[in-house]
Amino acid sequence: MRPAQFKMLAAPAWVHGGHRRIGHRSGVTLLEAIMVIMILSAALIATPGFSRTMLPSTSIDADAREVARLLRNARETALLHRCTVEVRRIRAVHPGDGQRRHAVVWRALPSPYAVNTFLAGPIDNTGNRWLAEPIWMTSQTVLSGSPTTIRFTDNNRIDRIYQWQLDNEDEQRTVTASSTTNSIEVSQ
Repeated sequence: MRPAQFKMLAAPAWVHGGHRRIGHRSGVTLLEAIMVIMILSAALIATPGFSRTMLPSTSIDADAREVARLLRNARETALLHRCTVEVRRIRAVHPGDGQRRHAVVWRALPSPYAVNTFLAGPIDNTGNRWLAEPIWMTSQTVLSGSPTTIRFTDNNRIDRIYQWQLDNEDEQRTVTASSTTNSIEVSQ
């Protein structure tokens, strides 16, 4: 019968008064550091939306995305609440800086929020209330196109092709609500 053999395990540094024993290394090697950086880089690149947030974005891009988002929201509201939703481009005085700016407002007819519609926002000249505060374009952005009002109904179909152009000094974007693809897209 053989006597039991015990291995000595290395004790943590605190056992030796905070000093490591000779022969034990501290820190990481260059290879280990490079591997960690490569893994983190691959994870960040694979993350959805990361490349979009790292690319430079102009104010006209942000305005175009906001107009497209509002049009999609209006279409979904019309379908969900079985009502007609109107989205209108306007030019009004911005309450923050007093400048005349382009903006987008929307309303539902009849309003799905009938309980507290008196709190729902500004009143236009016909007495109808808009569902939210205007979505203001930046001071350099001009919003144009025909028609002034885009209407979505509860059948989830866009009845024709609508295009609104956003322009600033040197760039242009177009927001298209297409009847052929039933989609709302931003293009340059």
